[in-house]
Amino acid sequence: MKTASPYLMFDGSCKEAIKHYAQCFKTEAKIIPSEKDENRVMHASVQKGSFLIMASDWDSKDYRLGNNSQIYIDCESRQEVDELFTSLGEGGQDQMKPDNTFWGSYFGSVTDKYGVCWMMGYDEPKTK
Repeated sequence: MKTASPYLMFDGSCKEAIKHYAQCFKTEAKIIPSEKDENRVMHASVQKGSFLIMASDWDSKDYRLGNNSQIYIDCESRQEVDELFTSLGEGGQDQMKPDNTFWGSYFGSVTDKYGVCWMMGYDEPKTK
């Protein structure tokens, strides 16, 4: 497998959400509006390095937001964990404030204002 990326489905809030994620990750959002409804998004993406998030507005009456999946971000520093926790959590709900864990990571998790669950962690480099 070369890579795997999350594809998030929204019910009309994709444009707002993907712009928010672009701001959180300090990058640009690419947005293709729906041909049927200019207020909805056919496809959108945010990329930072090798990390890619894709998204669209769900075109179905069966849309249900669930907590059965989360996005994990392997951070490069404690500071990055704290910054992402704060920016992604704005208007959302803290699940676990960033702290040292029993498994050795500095880790936090938050559900954002769009109902997407995010986990972020940092592992200190191992010394020989």
